[in-house]
Amino acid sequence: MRESAEYICRHQNNNDGPEGREILDIGVLGGGTSGLLTALALKKRRPYLNVSIIQSKKIPIIGVGESTVPMVVSFLHNYIGLGVGDLLKNVRPTIKQGVRYDWGKPGDYYFNAPFDWDVNDIGLIGSMRLTGSPNGATSQAILMEHHKLPLWLGPNGKVASQMDRYRFAYHLDNALLVTYLEQEALTAGIEMVDAVIVSADKHPQRDEIVALQTDDGRKLSYDLFVDCSGFRSTLLNKELEVPFIGFEKSLFSNRAIAFQRDHGGDIKPYTSAITMDAGWSWMVPTRHNDHCGYVHSSDFISVEEAKDEVVERFGEVEFLNTVSFRNGRHERCYVGNVIAIGNSYGFSEPLEASALLQIARQVILLVDELPRTKHDRSTEQLMNGQAADDWDKLKWFIAAHYQINNKKQTPFWDVMRSEADISGIKPLMDLFREGAPLSMRSPWALEAIRKVGIPYYGLAGFDTIMMGCAAPHRLLATGESDEIWRQRYRMASTFMMSALSHDEALAVFDEDPDLLMVAGDFNASENHRFTTLGQ
Repeated sequence: MRESAEYICRHQNNNDGPEGREILDIGVLGGGTSGLLTALALKKRRPYLNVSIIQSKKIPIIGVGESTVPMVVSFLHNYIGLGVGDLLKNVRPTIKQGVRYDWGKPGDYYFNAPFDWDVNDIGLIGSMRLTGSPNGATSQAILMEHHKLPLWLGPNGKVASQMDRYRFAYHLDNALLVTYLEQEALTAGIEMVDAVIVSADKHPQRDEIVALQTDDGRKLSYDLFVDCSGFRSTLLNKELEVPFIGFEKSLFSNRAIAFQRDHGGDIKPYTSAITMDAGWSWMVPTRHNDHCGYVHSSDFISVEEAKDEVVERFGEVEFLNTVSFRNGRHERCYVGNVIAIGNSYGFSEPLEASALLQIARQVILLVDELPRTKHDRSTEQLMNGQAADDWDKLKWFIAAHYQINNKKQTPFWDVMRSEADISGIKPLMDLFREGAPLSMRSPWALEAIRKVGIPYYGLAGFDTIMMGCAAPHRLLATGESDEIWRQRYRMASTFMMSALSHDEALAVFDEDPDLLMVAGDFNASENHRFTTLGQ
């Protein structure tokens, strides 16, 4: 372990005063994505800390394809400081511009939810009125539609990039990501401890962990423990027995079958969410294949039946692991000297992009507001409040997706539409019904709407999903003629159709990562992105 000069100085002067000892040694239990990102953020932003990751090589890391959102890209490159070129070289991500939903109306209908959904540069109301979907609302939606990225080949043979004008995210291969993050952790001076934890020594009077007991007799002691042990929730659930709050009244899925399929070189610049008979399937395109999964309810379909449906829908696939899960969160994420981040605290279906966003938000608050001692309770209150609010908002947002999806008429979907609890978001859905988009209501109405509640991913995201799913609503008037919208749409389409394809753009980024660095605009002024859930 490499101890910094500041650590040595602080350690020598650390004593048990009235406020307790200063937090200097932090143990992160779990070496998956959440554990590695937590440890890297702590070490990179507070270099004086001694940070250790405890992970057994005997315990496999769950994960196939990782999908992200734009804020996570900023988190990786700006907050943690990972080099764009290094990540491109080692992880080889593809670019994500949003989500395509095979959702909403029956038949072949689908809609695009691009990351620029709050820009409205072509017009959401015009797109809904004239096309019946939000697919013509923004220029990024058009790029998604034609598998393009905002780069153009000029007459001089040079590529001109407008990536800096668009929000984007990554599709990542989990195995490559974890390997890359492990190397970054070692380079940063984070100690990697190979150990199987069998129990923990607890403080006799307080909800605190004193030490972790390993299967080979070692005791691992730290000032602060971060539980990133995934579904096991070794410290928060098993040792501290923090109550779990289930989401089963709103979210009925409890199992996922992971699989991968050949994409034949067609690397889509979006994640797909596809309605299935007893749930839905995700599709995350990587350089080599599509990483997929079927999220479903075991009450409505067996594993074998689900696999048969996958083959019927997608053709030849390679099945990977099957994972059972429970939707919900623990009552608290921060108890005593233990903080749970990622799946060890909460889980709402295998939504990797939203899960990574939750991790980033928790980590940023922890690092920025790191308590000076174990007895400093202010950060505990902040983290418990933010985590509970975030996960509850996500629950309502997902439940609304289910409740308004009329793509299939099967027993699962019939029950979801009639019985799923959407009480936490129903007031917004009622307002939406009376006049949509909500984000384009008058300033006075917006002020009142925000008091009702801001949904996960904001009002513009809510509008896009609700309209895409054909939720009942009265469309607001614009005072603009249909022809004006059509002219704007034709001009944008002509320009966007001349852009490079996603495959061509990836080759350009591999040769010149600076073109992607411009896109991210990862400078200090972007820190405001970390304070919101907005895309």
